[in-house]
Amino acid sequence: MVVCEGDVITNINAMTYLSCQTQAESNAGSNTSANLLYSSQSRTQGNFTIYYAAAQDQLALDIVKMDVTLSDDQKERAYAYLIQHYFEKKFKAWDAVSISQGGDSVTKRYPTTSGYQNYIDFLNGLRAVSTVTTDQELHTDHDNYPDAWKDSQMDIDEIELEDPT
Repeated sequence: MVVCEGDVITNINAMTYLSCQTQAESNAGSNTSANLLYSSQSRTQGNFTIYYAAAQDQLALDIVKMDVTLSDDQKERAYAYLIQHYFEKKFKAWDAVSISQGGDSVTKRYPTTSGYQNYIDFLNGLRAVSTVTTDQELHTDHDNYPDAWKDSQMDIDEIELEDPT
């Protein structure tokens, strides 16, 4: 299986708050009010093709840096989050650390865009899963124990018994 642009667009539409124009819609001149236009942009809309190329470069670097392995489906989701990040970076209001209006103020929990934080959380979650080991050190006599007994990680000389008297 190979990552397909259409699947990345589907992930953008499903996993983020953004709407994205497909290549077919771009050719037909439809869905021109999407947040992301396929191969053009406006003052209020981003360019999917440019963001997607940047996301591919960034993910390739981060896969090596974070030592994770991703399936194609996971790459498509990571691309969606990165593309959301690039869209948010285009607009300073989206990228503001805190926003105040009147007497109210809102401060972000993380000093980055929500798209980038979703991306980092997603990769860290995959990284945590890939580092779990299931190796168990068995007692030297584990073959002779009944199945109902549980194996212990402690050596017998580590157990100290107290004299009840």
